[in-house]
Order: sequence, then structure tokens, then C-alpha cells
Amino acid sequence: MSLKQKIMFLATTLTIFMALVGAIGGVGISMLSKRLTHLGHTSLPSMRNLILADMVSDGSHGMIYRVILAAKTDDAAELKAAKAETEELFQRFMGYLDELDKQDLDAEAQTRLDALKSNVRNYIAEGNRIITTAANQGSDQALALMPQFAKSFEADEEAMDSLATYIQESVNKSIEEDDKTGHTLIVVMIVSVGIAFAISMYLGLLITNKVVGPIVGVQSSLEEIASGEGDLTRRISVTTQDEVGALAAAFNRFIDKLQGIIKGVSDNAQVFSTKSQNLLGSAQQLSVSAKEVKTAVDAVAGAGNHIDQQTQALSKTGVATASDVGEIRAAADEMASVIVGTAAAT
Repeated sequence: MSLKQKIMFLATTLTIFMALVGAIGGVGISMLSKRLTHLGHTSLPSMRNLILADMVSDGSHGMIYRVILAAKTDDAAELKAAKAETEELFQRFMGYLDELDKQDLDAEAQTRLDALKSNVRNYIAEGNRIITTAANQGSDQALALMPQFAKSFEADEEAMDSLATYIQESVNKSIEEDDKTGHTLIVVMIVSVGIAFAISMYLGLLITNKVVGPIVGVQSSLEEIASGEGDLTRRISVTTQDEVGALAAAFNRFIDKLQGIIKGVSDNAQVFSTKSQNLLGSAQQLSVSAKEVKTAVDAVAGAGNHIDQQTQALSKTGVATASDVGEIRAAADEMASVIVGTAAAT
């Protein structure tokens, strides 16, 4: 695996892990968001409608007594107004329950709501019956119907309290689950960040050992050679098959060639030294021969002077003969031949 592939693999591994951490966090946040949305769009509005329905129920219960009182006093205008307000409260009562029915309730809450609506219908029917009785038959007959109306009212109150308690418990349970989910999500995120940090440290050490280490080795070897104290027999261990390994192998080949070149230069220097010594010996021999030639030349010069003196003596006396001159010339030629032979020998 090449160096580039190693780095890409390590980076990809870290990226995938971080993406996994992000996905886990995203799923957890999505779950919390859905639960909070359900809490805001369902549970809280349901509680609001139940509270309003309970208030309207209490108001309608009081309006029934107002209707009876108006009938007792024969106040037709008051009776009509009380009747209209009571009917409006009944409509609002059912309206709040219908709004509650539109919420996304679970099966248990829906069952309790259906039972409550059935009780409320009975309650409204009992109330309308009391209103009609009070208007047509008087307050006494209407009061006689109040115990049954009170039972319907109590049944409605119990059903609303039961539904409100269930919804409140559901809300509390949802909040507890959200708290647990949030806590679990925080723990998972902390652990994931810790694992990501550990992986990052491991990858950093791995890159340092596998990538930077061999490069530092090459740098150290090059610095030793550049300083003039390098050991050309030293080689870098090739432990990988990536670009760093190729660099180390190329460096080793370069050192091999450099060592061969330097060895050749050293061998040539030794040969040159030997030849220089031989040349020095030849020069010394030539110097000795030159001295010998100089001595011979000096001897010839002395002989020439002697001959010249003899010639002058013969010339002055006139006794020398032509044959003696020829002998002297022959002797001189022979001496010159000796000198030439000595020079040729050196």
C-alpha cells in the first residue's frame, strides 16, 4: 500500500467514524424533536381543551340554577337569556371535546375521550330537559330533575379527571423518556468524541512512525554525509513498499554508486602516488647522470687545454711534425667519441 493510499485510508476511516457519530447524534436529536413536537402539538393542547371544558361544565351547571331561578320568578326575559347562555355553554363544551378529539391521541386516551363525550351528551340532554321543564312546567318540576343532572355532572367530572390524569401521566412519562434519551445521547456523544480523539492520536502516532520516521532517517543520513563525517557503508532499512520505501531504496542505490566512485578515486590516487615515486627516482638518476656528464665534460675541457698548450709549444719550437699533429687529432677524436658514448648511456 502506497503512502498516499495509507493516508487516504486513515482519513477515510476517521471520516466514516465522525459521520457515524454525527448520524447517532442526528437520530437522537430527531427523536427528541419528534417527542417535543408531539408534546407541543398534542399533549399540551389536549390539557388546554380539557381545562376549558371543565370550566364550561362548571359554568353550565351554574347556568341551570339560573334558569330555574328565572322560572321561579316568572322573569321571561331572564329565563330566555339564561336559556340562551346555557345552550351556548353546552355547545362550547362539546366544541372543546371535539377539538380534543382531533388531537393525535393514543388508543387509551381515545377510549377515555369517547366515554367522556358519551357522558357529556347525556349531561347536555339532562340539562336541556331541565331547561324545557322549567320553562313549561315551572321551577319545582325542574328542581326534581336536578339529582339526575348532578349525577351526570359528577360522571362528566370523573371522566374528565380520568382523561386529564392519563394525559398528564403520559406527558410526565414522555418528559422522563426525553430526559433519559437526552442523557443517553450526551453519554454517547462524549464516548464517541473520546473514541474519535483516541483514534486521532493513534493515527497521528501511526503516521509519525510509518511516514515521518523513515523520512527523518533519510534526512539524518544525508546530513552525516554532507558534514564530511558520513559512513558510506551505512544503508537505510527498507521496511515498507510505499513512497518512503522507494525513497530509501533510491538513497541506498545512490550511496552504492557514490561509494564505487570514491573507491575508484582512491585506487587511482594510490596508482598516481606509486608513479610519482617512480618518476622521482628517475629524476634522481638523471641528476646523477648529469653530474657524471659534467665531470666528463670538465675532463675533456682539461684535455683540450692540454692539447692546446702542446700545440702552442710545438708551434713555438717548430719541431712538431705533420705526423704528430695527425696523432694528436686522432687522440682528440677518440676522446670526443668517449664523451658522446657516456652521454648516450645516461
